[in-house]
Amino acid sequence: MTKHCSKCKKTKSEIDFQKNRTCPDGLNRWCKQCQNQARRLYLQLPATKKQRQQYHQLPEVKERQRESQRSPKAKAKRRQRIQHLRYSQIERYGGQCHIFLCGNCDIRNLVIDHIHGGGNKHRQELGDNIAFYRWLSKQPLMLDKFRVLCRYCNNCKRPHIPDYKVGLKTGRAILNSLDRQQNSDNALTRINTGLNAGQTFRLFAGLKF
Repeated sequence: MTKHCSKCKKTKSEIDFQKNRTCPDGLNRWCKQCQNQARRLYLQLPATKKQRQQYHQLPEVKERQRESQRSPKAKAKRRQRIQHLRYSQIERYGGQCHIFLCGNCDIRNLVIDHIHGGGNKHRQELGDNIAFYRWLSKQPLMLDKFRVLCRYCNNCKRPHIPDYKVGLKTGRAILNSLDRQQNSDNALTRINTGLNAGQTFRLFAGLKF
């Protein structure tokens, strides 16, 4: 079945028309494309913008918005949007830990690292961690300033964190990687001379402080 649009004067399928019970055939007189175009033009009018701003400043409207944001469904959608934003930027910058001895690909444990430092200050200037990923999504690819690290490697690059807090999981993963890289003899030598797993990881990963 087809229908004639009274706006663009074209004959289109009934799927291209929204339902309207006030019309004789139960469909709008304008097609969806013409309706969307007219709505965009209407929302760009100065009078419309002013009216919408005044409406959203009403106390009852603000209260309804706050109530809707507190609902479990709204919180779940917000978490999903944040997760998608973060994962998309991590995939954009490689999707695995930049340290060759680690190579962690579990996206849940990956973060974006500031290569030259100042990550906390930068996030505070933007607002929070979510604002940082939102800002990063609007920027061109900057591989000279940002890289992907796993949480373990990101903690290891901080000099104020003691070596024993690096964790056994990281130490074992690095020793396994060292075996594959045929550097196990050097790693064992480092450990036998008194260095723990965290110190060994820092030396072999080549992390700069």
